[in-house]
Amino acid sequence: KAALIFGSNALISYSNTPRVEEAMQKLEFIAVCDLFMTPTAQMADIVLPASSWLERDNLISSFQVCPTYTIAQRKAVGLAEARSDVDIVCDLARKLGLADHFWNDAGELYDFLIKPTGLTFEEFKEEKRIFAPLVYRQFEKTGFNTPSGKVELYSSLLEKNHCSPLPAYTEPFESPAAAPDRPNEYPYILTTGWRLPVYRHTENRENPLLREIHPRPGVLIHPDTAARLDISEGDPIIIETATGNATLFAVLTLGIHPDVVQATPGWSGKANINRVIPWNRFAEGIGSVPMRGVLCRLEKGSIDGGDPQEGTLQ
Repeated sequence: KAALIFGSNALISYSNTPRVEEAMQKLEFIAVCDLFMTPTAQMADIVLPASSWLERDNLISSFQVCPTYTIAQRKAVGLAEARSDVDIVCDLARKLGLADHFWNDAGELYDFLIKPTGLTFEEFKEEKRIFAPLVYRQFEKTGFNTPSGKVELYSSLLEKNHCSPLPAYTEPFESPAAAPDRPNEYPYILTTGWRLPVYRHTENRENPLLREIHPRPGVLIHPDTAARLDISEGDPIIIETATGNATLFAVLTLGIHPDVVQATPGWSGKANINRVIPWNRFAEGIGSVPMRGVLCRLEKGSIDGGDPQEGTLQ
């Protein structure tokens, strides 16, 4: 019926883009909270202006960086009608009659989160950073966080959830061996993991300074493969799979196998490589789709001018 989307450019970041767009067009109502008018926001009935990290207080603790410290982020500036995601959600909860299940505002949430330290969030902002004490060899007292309390090379948790308890090699979902009838039709192998340091997922392409560093969506291709297809450095390449097609610009390199091309994700329009990623198989126990090892065919394309993100690639 409806979608409320925070911090997600779903129309670009989800695989099998044609199906995602089809599903979103069938929704009766879409609200998007974002910093920019992304392709997803452009489909929305209402766009709520989100505040950036400089425009809001925040409580930050990242297990990806270090699980032992927490940082207080202090608001530096306030602009126009931009609001914290937390404040928007709390207000929406009140209007839906769900206030008892949420906090009054972001400040109250942060007080709740920091309460075990004995500080309020306002007091914590003066501290700026706190550390949890490091405890070594804790497993000798409590064991490991597994059902058996031991290091499990054979995972009882995976087995309980009907997944393979031991790692084992399986042929990629799509490969010459797994799909012997398809190599002639789709003779190349696509991977979509080429990351550019100035971008993160679908973010930052609105920044002209970063676009100056990497202005166009690229695909890595071996010079021998490019020569066979009459493709030169910077030429557009149409990448086609059984799911769809996308067009990116050739970046020639000896550092890739002649049968493989590697695309950079996160671009919009016809340059969105998620347009070609299928949904026909999902990873056991995780549910993710194959973003690598997808059979494809290549063809030299043409460009009709304009911004390569805006669908002018042919």
